[in-house]
Amino acid sequence: MHAIRRGRQAASRSPLEGDPSVRSQRHPAPRHAAANKAALAWSFASLLGVACSEPFESSRDGGAAGVAGSATGGVSGSGGAAGGGSGSGGAAGSGGSVGGAAGGASGAGGSPTSPHCNGAGRILFHVHSTESSGGSAHSTVYSVCPDGTTLQRLLPDGEGFDTSPSWHPDGERVLFLRRHQSAGESEVLIQRLAGGAPTSLHQESSRLNLPLYSPDGEWIAFMRYSTSSPTKLMVIEVNAQDSSPTRLTTSADGVGDEGAFSWVDDERVVMRFGPEPARHVRLFRRGHGFTDLAGPHAFTPAASPHHETIVFAYQPDSSQPSELWQVNLTDGQPAALADPPVVGYVPCWGPGGSRIAFVEQETDKLMIVDYPVTGPPREVPLGVLNSEGTVVLSPGCWR
Repeated sequence: MHAIRRGRQAASRSPLEGDPSVRSQRHPAPRHAAANKAALAWSFASLLGVACSEPFESSRDGGAAGVAGSATGGVSGSGGAAGGGSGSGGAAGSGGSVGGAAGGASGAGGSPTSPHCNGAGRILFHVHSTESSGGSAHSTVYSVCPDGTTLQRLLPDGEGFDTSPSWHPDGERVLFLRRHQSAGESEVLIQRLAGGAPTSLHQESSRLNLPLYSPDGEWIAFMRYSTSSPTKLMVIEVNAQDSSPTRLTTSADGVGDEGAFSWVDDERVVMRFGPEPARHVRLFRRGHGFTDLAGPHAFTPAASPHHETIVFAYQPDSSQPSELWQVNLTDGQPAALADPPVVGYVPCWGPGGSRIAFVEQETDKLMIVDYPVTGPPREVPLGVLNSEGTVVLSPGCWR
């Protein structure tokens, strides 16, 4: 196809069952530049009365045994309680530690809580692990403060393969995906931080991925994968009597809606299209269609909270780690997030658009970088979770 493009204006295409022909705006190759804008929000209100957030494919290794840290540990009852602690952080070099070390987070349950993290918001992630003996895999959902304190397991083990956690707009509920591997089914559930069993919102035999709430909490979008048809971006109305999923877009170029997506506002959603390595990030606008923003070799786009900027991973050479790039929706010019580049993928914007969480590709560490970039990324210390498994972020992970 074409090198990373610069334009961002909305192109032509219709909503829902839109016209299969797509007019793509092409853009020149990207240039490196320091980050200079903050922002972009995701709103889920049109395109079927909605606007959405984005998904991201995830599957990683990560055991969830007690989490060590230089801070005080905290295990309550049968488990799941957050570890406290403060420890000093250091942000030296490119991998400094963001704050105190994580406290203990072991056990099989415990009631989730929502510590305030001093107003910095909490980061959701899941850890995927494979047992070395039998080769069986499992995944567990956690939350942590940006400084690495109050690490907490939100869901008990043994219920299924839990992935893709993201926040409800009210900050008191967590949406996640559970894969019932024995039955071959996927289930979208919501867990209240106040406790209790999770509530099932949707279940089907297709493989689903990355459910995300609309900003108003009325809709949930997710990707549906099938061996018999192209991948589709679907949406369900949370409180509707008929919660049957409806397709938001018709695939561009007949290849299906691939990979990650993120709602920008009421009428726009940014998505990744195409199989690897020919991956493109495209903007879909209700009533207008698709516009190419970046590609090929672009993936996991994330829209900022102020409707202006898309951050995505860019990997033109598969032998090299991916870098974080940005494209401003006003001028359509892709550029590196910083120089020297920020190495990582799966970006997730923090509250207010002043920070970005991501996973460092070569180490699988959870990292945070300021936006605009003013210094090296800092590590969010997660104790033994980093050594026993792989940390995976999803869009909508930080609130």
